[in-house]
Amino acid sequence: MISGFSDNYLAFPSPKKLSEKQQEYKRLFSEFFTEIPYEEKFSFSEWLKKVLLPKRLQCPILTKMFKIKPEKADTCKFLQGDILKLDEIVPEKSADVLLFRNALYHLTTREGAMSMKIQLPEEQVVPVVKQVINQVDKAVAPNGLFVLGEHTSDHVGVAGSTLYTELYKHDFSPVYFNSDGSMYLIWKKSK
Repeated sequence: MISGFSDNYLAFPSPKKLSEKQQEYKRLFSEFFTEIPYEEKFSFSEWLKKVLLPKRLQCPILTKMFKIKPEKADTCKFLQGDILKLDEIVPEKSADVLLFRNALYHLTTREGAMSMKIQLPEEQVVPVVKQVINQVDKAVAPNGLFVLGEHTSDHVGVAGSTLYTELYKHDFSPVYFNSDGSMYLIWKKSK
C-alpha cells in the first residue's frame, strides 16, 4: 500500500522518527479530529481495473476519513464562499488556520478540449493570485496558518512565482514543505 500525501504521519503510524514540528502537528491533529469508518466504494472504472488487472499491478492507496471531535466543534468554523471575497465571510484577522487545498489550481486554469485543464495566461493569473493573497492577508490572524494544496499548479510556473512573492510581501513565511522540498505547503503569518 502507498499513501498519496507526504503528510501521512498525521493519520498513519510513521515508521520514521518525527521531527518536533511534525510531532506537534500530529498532536494538534489528534486533539481535534477523530477517525470515522471508511467504506470502500468503487466507481465503475475502479471496479473494472480491479477485475481486469492482475493483483500484482493493483496498487491500493491508504485512505482514512476524519471528522472534527464533537467537543471541539464549537472552536472551529467551516465556511463556504468566494475566496476572491473572503472579507465578506471571514472577519478581519480572525482565521487561525485557512485551508485552500488546491483552490488556486481552479482559479488559474480553465477547461479545454476533452475536459483537460489548461493554465491561464500570465496576464490573467497574476491579478487573481494577488487578489487572493490580499484576501488571505486580511483574514489570517497573526501567527495563523495558510495551508495550500499539493497540486503543482498552485506552486510552480506563473502562479507559483507570483504566489510566493505575494505571500512574502504580506509577512507570511513557509513553515512546512512537501517531501522533496520543492513546494511550500504551509505558511505562517507573522504580523
